[in-house]
Amino acid sequence: MLSAARQMMDVLASGDLMSSDVIPWSSPIVSFGDAGRATVATVGLNPSNREFVNQDGEELAGASRRFETLASLRLKGWRSARASHVERVVDSCRGYFQNNPYDRWFGRLEFLFAGKVSYYDRHAVACHLDISPFATARKWGDLLPCQQRGLVATTGHALGLVLRESRISLLILNGQGVRRFFELGSTSGLTASPARGWTLSRRNGREVPGYWYEGEVESFGGVPLGRGVRVVGFNHNIQSSFGVTRQALHAIRLRVRRELDRRSLYG
Repeated sequence: MLSAARQMMDVLASGDLMSSDVIPWSSPIVSFGDAGRATVATVGLNPSNREFVNQDGEELAGASRRFETLASLRLKGWRSARASHVERVVDSCRGYFQNNPYDRWFGRLEFLFAGKVSYYDRHAVACHLDISPFATARKWGDLLPCQQRGLVATTGHALGLVLRESRISLLILNGQGVRRFFELGSTSGLTASPARGWTLSRRNGREVPGYWYEGEVESFGGVPLGRGVRVVGFNHNIQSSFGVTRQALHAIRLRVRRELDRRSLYG
């Protein structure tokens, strides 16, 4: 993953992300967990700012630190990064779930694995990837549409680079927004099928039906992967503030487990 990390740091150094609200002193997150070992990856939009700052907006430090920053690497800018700095960035990604993971977020995704794989075990074959590897000061939903599209266009190749260097054969997309932006970076569309038991009711009386997505991708962000990668997903973001019912969560879990049962995950 060193080559992918180096290219991501070069993007940060270029200044091309200045208008996208990216936290300039935060390192790119190649993966959450060891993407070099993983065969399964969940996919989100981009890293939360809480991976780098506390609730008061102060940089995490000491035992609370999750990833490297310019301060932790003692760099004035990303152009000064040497090979040893790139290795530290990648190491912080590999060891994420053994150090100080944001369990409040990842715990719900871990539940979907139904014990078939894990982010957390010693020889984990699951990791998490984002469409854009750069944390933004504001949540993705608070960014302007042009900023969202710009991040996918400018940084989407990063996901392609990681997938090309990995053994990942299954991607699990978490939510409709992830599916929409994933398709922007991919040359392949996904098939949507109605999913019974996943319908959510809103206070205004409106119902949100559930959908299961599936397909295959052979390139992402213009990067050929050298193989086909199975892609599945669901339209409900399970960390959504609107909440997902227990019934829907268990139904999604069952569908993910069936997908995992079909695959040789440790080969």
